[in-house]
Amino acid sequence: MPQNVEINWTSSTTIEGTHYPKDTLDRAKYAQYLTNFLASKGYEESAEYDDKKRNYVLNLNSEWGSGKTYFLRRWAENLKANHPVVYVDAWHQDYSDDPLMTVISSMTKQLREQAGKKEDKAMFSVVGKAGGLFKALAPAIVGGITKKFTGIDFAAVMNGAEGANAESELTDEDDKPLDMSAAASKAVQYMLDEHEGKAKAISALKESVSQWLEAVTSLTEKNFPAFVLIDELDRCRPSYAVEMLETIKHIFNIKGVVFVVATDTEQLQHAVKVVYGEGFDAAIYLGRFFDARYTLRENNYEQLLEVHCDLYKVSMSGLSDSGLTVWPRCADKGNNDTGTKIDIEKRNLSAILRAFGLSAREAIQVMERLVSTITNMRSGSAMNLYYLVILMCMKEKHPEFFTKLKNKIIFSGNSQSSWNTFAHNLHLEETLLEIHIDTNSFLTEFIESNGSIKIRRQSQYLPTDTTVTISNFFFYIHSSMQNGFNRDNTYSQLMSANRGGERRSFDDKQYWQLAPVRMQLG
Repeated sequence: MPQNVEINWTSSTTIEGTHYPKDTLDRAKYAQYLTNFLASKGYEESAEYDDKKRNYVLNLNSEWGSGKTYFLRRWAENLKANHPVVYVDAWHQDYSDDPLMTVISSMTKQLREQAGKKEDKAMFSVVGKAGGLFKALAPAIVGGITKKFTGIDFAAVMNGAEGANAESELTDEDDKPLDMSAAASKAVQYMLDEHEGKAKAISALKESVSQWLEAVTSLTEKNFPAFVLIDELDRCRPSYAVEMLETIKHIFNIKGVVFVVATDTEQLQHAVKVVYGEGFDAAIYLGRFFDARYTLRENNYEQLLEVHCDLYKVSMSGLSDSGLTVWPRCADKGNNDTGTKIDIEKRNLSAILRAFGLSAREAIQVMERLVSTITNMRSGSAMNLYYLVILMCMKEKHPEFFTKLKNKIIFSGNSQSSWNTFAHNLHLEETLLEIHIDTNSFLTEFIESNGSIKIRRQSQYLPTDTTVTISNFFFYIHSSMQNGFNRDNTYSQLMSANRGGERRSFDDKQYWQLAPVRMQLG
């Protein structure tokens, strides 16, 4: 009888030597739901006898970089408490030319381990040497024909296969050791290629898998249905991805087994079109393989950064510890004095990634490039972190506009300028960055000319937290970069800004009017 599986990912864990942190994306609840849903689809308690066991195929859709592998690996570990579970990393095995044997070999190996049996145990010795498979295929194998096409006379080794164990080796008619894994692959491929024997070969494979599953459930307290989780199919070379789907569809309908095929379905559709042509309807094609599709919700960018990015290296404290001077810095308290410093830093980075419409995959790649750039900067260097991130996002998502940035003309024409049109289309004037204006560091003193005498006096502006739109931020910063350093203009702006009264705080307009000055002096 199916049992409820408790899913709790509030702590980190290590699976086969790989560390998986706690679930910051709150996805354990989706694993809980899918467990109950698929268990009911794969095993109907109220039905009679063999009708209890059903089959079901689910497409778990989520874009690359959104945490599918994390989700599947942790989910599989929880499922193993009550169900037979097989995890197949299709991408790591796409060097193989035989997808069916990839899945079958993964199933036998993992099910044997879950049954607590070694290869030298009688129940699995023949299976381990592929003898059981040959036995099941025997009615469909004609020795002379298979030897002609595979080079191996399977009928001649059937008796030897029956008694095979971990210590014995099967041999061919010349008494030479026989590689049974290669023999199994050749046999299956041959039978699948032969029209007359194909149905019998598929039936034999399904029967063998069913027997392996029965062995696991009979030797353990595990219950039907079994779960077969196939990961990373969308990352495989297109021909292999399509061949994997078309091959394993033959075993999708094994009773008592639910298959979960995790993909970035949009990317998988591109792979299908590579094989069958751009005009091919890949969506309908993929729909033939799956009973249902479940899409993991889109990532929150802040959670995505926490899981996939080394936030310390891009934090204000991490940059400072690396000996880098950063302008402007992140706000100390942020809007309405809410959140910690790291929360505000994540909000700023997330705001930029979101504003430029980066997918999870693109966001991770941009952050990896950012960390790499920072790591290679010399101690003592100065940088504008948010300006750099904006440039990287623009190059990633809008390369055609990125190439125009060297031309000053993009800012000309007031509201009709190329920049204003671009910023408006992306709503950059609606997205705010929370920054800190440290006037004591960057404008420690002003200089006035009084004839031949230069008077130095302290800035009358106080350090402050403020917000600025991404549109204005980039406009002033990039304009400053294009215009370069002009000493006369700098002094003129300093004197103009420094007139009038006691020490006071910047407002947004005053701050960004002085942006070129700060960039030049900083």
